[in-house]
Amino acid sequence: MSIRIEPLENGRLKLSGDVEDEICLSARAIDEGFAIAISDGTLVQGRFDNWVDECRFSIAVEGAGITTISRAERGDVLDLAWKIEWISVAIGRDMRCAKGGGTPDAARIVVHGRRENRRLDQAAALRSSAAIRSSQIT
Repeated sequence: MSIRIEPLENGRLKLSGDVEDEICLSARAIDEGFAIAISDGTLVQGRFDNWVDECRFSIAVEGAGITTISRAERGDVLDLAWKIEWISVAIGRDMRCAKGGGTPDAARIVVHGRRENRRLDQAAALRSSAAIRSSQIT
């Protein structure tokens, strides 16, 4: 159970592993940078360097999974060893990260933007309903 995110040409990202997909970033995301929120709690910041045609990733918040960044032909490749339920991408300027408490369990990711908020809200609702169901079982 893992996922790999690697850059392709023309501002695209290839997802492989548990999720097989291709994300086409907007021109604004390529210019301003972008953030990738992952269901395990990981928040990754990315930026394309148009001069050398490379993508760079950095970890803003470490989640539950084991995240590694390595170099490839078109820049950084991100590997995340954890079960992925959802992934959400936001333009860097629209990304906000609120951390509560001092523990990784208290970290919370909030991504602003209509499309991304819906995805995160749905995931939060699923987690809440799962927590309610598990508390009702015991």
